[in-house]
Amino acid sequence: MNNIIGCLILSLIMCRPGGLLLSSDFFYGQQTADQHLSRPAVRIYSSLEEVSRNSSQPVLLVFFSVVCHVCWDELFEMKDFLEEFSLPVQLVGVSTDEKEELEKFAVRYSFPYPIIHDLEKKLYRRYKVRLEPFLVILVGNEAVYYDNTLLDYSLRREKAKQFLFSLSSPDKN
Repeated sequence: MNNIIGCLILSLIMCRPGGLLLSSDFFYGQQTADQHLSRPAVRIYSSLEEVSRNSSQPVLLVFFSVVCHVCWDELFEMKDFLEEFSLPVQLVGVSTDEKEELEKFAVRYSFPYPIIHDLEKKLYRRYKVRLEPFLVILVGNEAVYYDNTLLDYSLRREKAKQFLFSLSSPDKN
């Protein structure tokens, strides 16, 4: 009995607004001033040229939607992969979602990479994107890799990772 009462008291202390571990900020997605100041700047662009100007790095375009959780997995999986192996590739999200929604997404998930707001679907048409998520890898102005939409997501992701490794390997031709 004492054990149950102790657990109840502890949970009330931890979960009450302003509590020790889980404050109302946790439940309502609000950020403290320190968290807000440490957030990366939100970078929303309207074209690929704005993002890749003066860059000689390959570019990984991840076409996504903020309402598609599979897209989020793809976007953050590729982000983590590039960071883990320090690959010299620039990650860029591409979406047709409203600019305000993209900004909220980037802030909420601390997404530090540029996002292109492709309102007129110019990039979607240029790279024949029919579904999201979809990956395209660019070297210079040339698309050198497209997702194979006939494969499932996990296999598509592995093929893209292999291709990214091949771009950065010293024995590439």
